[in-house]
Amino acid sequence: MMAAHDDKNFSLRVIRVSEGGYQALSYVWGSEEKPARALVRDTGGTTLGYIPLTANVYQTLQDLRSAQQLTSKIFWIDQICINQTGEEKNKQVALMGDIYKSAESVIFYAGHSKDEELEERGIELLHRLDQHFSPSYQGIYQSNNLYTSYQKASLLPVRAMPLDISENMSKYTAEFEWLAEVGYGEWRQRLWMVQEQLLNKNLVLLRGTRILSWDSVAVMSFLFYLKFIPRFFVFDFWEKPHGSSAVRPSTKWRSPWDVASSVFSVWHPRYGAARGDESRTLLQNIYVYEHLECRDVRDRIYAILAISSDVNRLGITPDYQDDPRSIFHQLSIKLLSLYDNLEPLYVASCWNNLSNLTMPSWAFHQPYSSRLRPHFVPDSPLNLAHPRGQFDKTSRPRFDKNKSMLILKGRIIDKVTLATPRLFLEKSAHLGVCDKTTADDFSRLLNACADILSRLGPTVQNMWKLGRMLIQWPPVATGSRSEYQEVAYHFWCYFQHIHNSIKAYYETNETQESAGNGAARILNFKTWAQLVTTTANLLVEARILDPSLATSNQISQDPEVHEHIIQWPSRMYIHGRSLASTQAGRVCNVMNEVQEGDVITALRGWGRGFFVLRPVPGPEPTFRVVGEAWVSGLMEGQAYDGSDPTDADYDIHLV
Repeated sequence: MMAAHDDKNFSLRVIRVSEGGYQALSYVWGSEEKPARALVRDTGGTTLGYIPLTANVYQTLQDLRSAQQLTSKIFWIDQICINQTGEEKNKQVALMGDIYKSAESVIFYAGHSKDEELEERGIELLHRLDQHFSPSYQGIYQSNNLYTSYQKASLLPVRAMPLDISENMSKYTAEFEWLAEVGYGEWRQRLWMVQEQLLNKNLVLLRGTRILSWDSVAVMSFLFYLKFIPRFFVFDFWEKPHGSSAVRPSTKWRSPWDVASSVFSVWHPRYGAARGDESRTLLQNIYVYEHLECRDVRDRIYAILAISSDVNRLGITPDYQDDPRSIFHQLSIKLLSLYDNLEPLYVASCWNNLSNLTMPSWAFHQPYSSRLRPHFVPDSPLNLAHPRGQFDKTSRPRFDKNKSMLILKGRIIDKVTLATPRLFLEKSAHLGVCDKTTADDFSRLLNACADILSRLGPTVQNMWKLGRMLIQWPPVATGSRSEYQEVAYHFWCYFQHIHNSIKAYYETNETQESAGNGAARILNFKTWAQLVTTTANLLVEARILDPSLATSNQISQDPEVHEHIIQWPSRMYIHGRSLASTQAGRVCNVMNEVQEGDVITALRGWGRGFFVLRPVPGPEPTFRVVGEAWVSGLMEGQAYDGSDPTDADYDIHLV
């Protein structure tokens, strides 16, 4: 599409993708209503028809035309250049990778500017902060995810804002609000934008008629996340309607840090590609970007094909005529057949496949967007749960003739005898806000912990089991405590802290509406308080806890304890998972909703833990996949205790 000589006319031109010479536009469609139209006339001026346009693309066209920094006015715009309903769409989507690769640049539209003077000041602040914090970018990249970056932030060379800004924050309030809007806007939330951002090295951001650096804006979301820039600007933005949909971001995303992590997942491979690092596989991209938005569920696959390193090996081509169920099923079979481990089963089980009994539980289903879990894969440093974490010739996945049953080698290790409800940490907890949502989330966590300790017995060993199953990596042992004791101690500190926090919240925020639950809440507080006291006495007897802290109501003010309380949540991995105890007295942390009677299974091809399976009634033993699990006392190979898996394992049938 070429701009003509006035602001109301454009001309269309057909070119080969390989010719290049155009700029590809990436933007948020917004409402599906198309109130605007582009009239199509022949060279003689006769009107041939029109192309309906959304309000967003119409505004984008106006700003593209007026952007003086864009000297070339030749653009490729999907809404104009692709028939969105015909057979042509399959062919065009298959070409999307080449279209974005061959473009001179990709322009991301970040919305129309509002106050011109504010835009100038905001851009000036953006440039200043980008230059100031740039020495820390290599360290952020090397951490591989923002979660780890936050833990290692103290090691980064630049962590504080320029002094003249930090000492005069009131002077820059409007500019920081602008920065939060640009960094966390709608344009960050669309799945198709991922491949658009990764396929072309030359990315720019169009804000109104001004050009910004894509990378400079991207890192601002990291700086907010790392607390190098005050977070309250993001919190404020998060609760206000923005963009064409006039919907608060908080209604669609669990936390603004989901957005920051999403941006990081795009920035990281771009930063690495400039240094020769490899790109992700399709499976990795499905997992990393599953929380982004797309209109067609099939785009969960098609929108990331072009940026996946193994797309040729998988042999997938877009087909919008095919049923989504069939597409996801066939993808699962391909991945399980090609991979040398059960990573595809792990990722598929993240989608809570038990909810649809008409589809195999081991296959990808159409994902749903509610209560999404964190989107990074925790990796055990040991990977020894099963001594054969990769397939060999005798243990590769097999399928029945209808491809509805998956057959794997493994063995049942234990059985769930106590299951607790699924746990969630919603956005309030991640934002550090103690509101009713946080109080309810933590109440469920405390109840789950109390139930398990009551069933197994409140001992230091069981505190260690439970505490270790809540966190991804243990706290470093001090000179006076072993790792075993350190975990039990940290667990008690955090348990006691959130017990006090919840109690304080309800004491100051009790309303008539919540008063009806008062009796149950009082019982919970009594149970929690008794458990805090009992476990504190055990820690004192074992000389793990100072007696003076055991009875203190101000324990969180102790410097050492306060540090433990701060660090513990960052280690926890519980969102969307459930806790359980087993027949053998173990504790397990299970993805999705576990039930009494579920079995814990070691499967060949998965060394990072176990899978919980649900028996299916019938003449033959078959199971449905509940999810991946960590199991206390078995994460270092104890499940086989020196026995040969060739002799111990048998066929496990999954439906």
